[in-house]
Amino acid sequence: MQMEYSEKYDYRFAEKNQVVYIVNVPGFLTAGWSVVSRLLSRNTVEKTIILSEADTYEGLLKWLDHDNIPKRYGGGMGGEGEEDCRFTSADEIKLRKFVMEQGDNRERQKRSV
Repeated sequence: MQMEYSEKYDYRFAEKNQVVYIVNVPGFLTAGWSVVSRLLSRNTVEKTIILSEADTYEGLLKWLDHDNIPKRYGGGMGGEGEEDCRFTSADEIKLRKFVMEQGDNRERQKRSV
């Protein structure tokens, strides 16, 4: 049943996530991942990266620039709290601007119809 759900999710949302990081994972939970991962599709497992506290910064650095990694994980972005760094990434700012522009374009299209 779980595998069937996972396969349907992958089929419908295959490109939603390029990679999923689970960070600061205690050692005993990595053993749990080996059990849980058997219930998931291979594609989902390959996109999921489990990082221990010691490996979090180096693992994130493979995908992100130092300035886009929150300070609490050893990077240079924002403050210590999640709220301090959530919206300060240059990539996040560009993405929010793009999304807002798309929303504005849709509103203009609706009004012109």
